[in-house]
Amino acid sequence: TCLANQRVWLQSGELTTYAGRPSNPPGATDYIGISALQRFYECSDGWAVVAVTKPAEVAQFALALGHPEWSGGMTADQALAEPVDGRLAEQAAEAFMQLTRDEALDRLLSRGIAAAPSHTLNEFFQDAWVRENGYFDHYDSAQWGEVTGPARYATFDGRGGFVRGAPALGEHT
Repeated sequence: TCLANQRVWLQSGELTTYAGRPSNPPGATDYIGISALQRFYECSDGWAVVAVTKPAEVAQFALALGHPEWSGGMTADQALAEPVDGRLAEQAAEAFMQLTRDEALDRLLSRGIAAAPSHTLNEFFQDAWVRENGYFDHYDSAQWGEVTGPARYATFDGRGGFVRGAPALGEHT
């Protein structure tokens, strides 16, 4: 099975929706990454995550954000060890805020930097890749009407699985 599918299942409570369902509480922003070069950054219109893990990628990261001078201030190994809230992270955060999420991702990906958008819940439900890969199913609930929730965890031999909501109180007694 795919790791992305596993993640959807582990978050099935947050990824199930129906008419009138209260919103999920917003996630905490206290954990944004493990270093300045492996973390989430806020852009002007959303968030992106980057993973610079090799010394050769450090200069490309700086160039992608329009700051080649960052490479002269420290070695690549020093940059890779920079803390999540250090000077390099502050400089990068300023640069990311000047860009839209799509602009930042285009710049980073074109230079070989691992980066991805951080979707809001609504963006995740609407994401074309997620939909095309069958991450959600629709089913009827006596209590909630039509429910959209995570699809089957795995399929075997090309056969789909059946997904339904949890049983109602006393339904199976």
